[in-house]
Amino acid sequence: TFKSSFLKEKFVDGFILYQKYSRKDVCRILSWDVNEESTVYGYKIKNNTCPIFVNYHKEEDIAASTKFPEMFLNNSKFLWYSKPNRKLLSKDIIYIKNHNDTLRIPFFIKKHNGEGTDFYYMGDVKPIDNSFEETTIENDKKVRVPVVKLIFELNTPVESSLYNYITVGDSEVKPAKAIKKSTEGAIIQMPFKILPFEKVKPYINSVPLYDISVAAGGFSEDQQAENFEWIELPKEFKANKDYFVCKVVGESMNKKIKNGSWCLFKKDPGGSREGKIVLVQNIKIQDSDFGAGLTIKEYHSKKVFDGELWSHVEIILKPLSYSDSYQDIVLQEDESNELNVIGVFVAVL
Repeated sequence: TFKSSFLKEKFVDGFILYQKYSRKDVCRILSWDVNEESTVYGYKIKNNTCPIFVNYHKEEDIAASTKFPEMFLNNSKFLWYSKPNRKLLSKDIIYIKNHNDTLRIPFFIKKHNGEGTDFYYMGDVKPIDNSFEETTIENDKKVRVPVVKLIFELNTPVESSLYNYITVGDSEVKPAKAIKKSTEGAIIQMPFKILPFEKVKPYINSVPLYDISVAAGGFSEDQQAENFEWIELPKEFKANKDYFVCKVVGESMNKKIKNGSWCLFKKDPGGSREGKIVLVQNIKIQDSDFGAGLTIKEYHSKKVFDGELWSHVEIILKPLSYSDSYQDIVLQEDESNELNVIGVFVAVL
């Protein structure tokens, strides 16, 4: 389990960020006059409070109508579903939507039911006004019933060690071949070995490991070996002068690349990129996962032929996500001319 030591700044009106609480604890701390832990289930509105409880990795044998595809979109946004048989005009949905800062919504989560009955307190959340959407989900009788989905924004972004612990399923964790400490002191498992500088033979026994969250400027032919770490690839891959590795964050590509995956890329060889997953840079790009200038998306283009040359009319960078909150990034002709394809995706390590 994940443990967090007490810090004053983590205390939020009766709760401590990332500490575990039972439903009974929550009823008591919220000063409900009666213990209603048996009636809370996913959420309950009472006394201008609405605690929400989420089991992140849901078991196969639970009711179909509660198998919501809820997920973190990033460390400060969460895609959430109401109880079944709710519509946009349902009383509880209207109450949440029209909160006007008078409704307190503390958010609790556990990785899976195997952790027991307690939940981590992730902080208080607020709904994003334009994210409410009425949809349907299939129940155990194969009947579509209404449900409302929306996005909550956390008042405090989740710290990376707990975020990674919750979002990565147990079956997805590969045996560690190397470990490293993050800037926050958390242990990061890596599916490769970081080589000490004196053992590095660039592109013979190792390839560079870039931190794309720092700057795109690291992707340069002029970089020296000591300016980044060099890694030994898993046995199924041979070092190549065009290869590099970086960590992909966020949920915009989670159909192909899970959040937090270490990925092997190859420098753009030229030619057609249609349908390929690419790491690209352009000053017009604003990506919620990667920030300004960079993104990883599936590449598509529209071209015209003027009788002599083909030219791009439009480039579409498509997310491959289970969440429909991610939109295509579209670059017009004048913008696409400045697109820098840094690398083409090869594999998740």
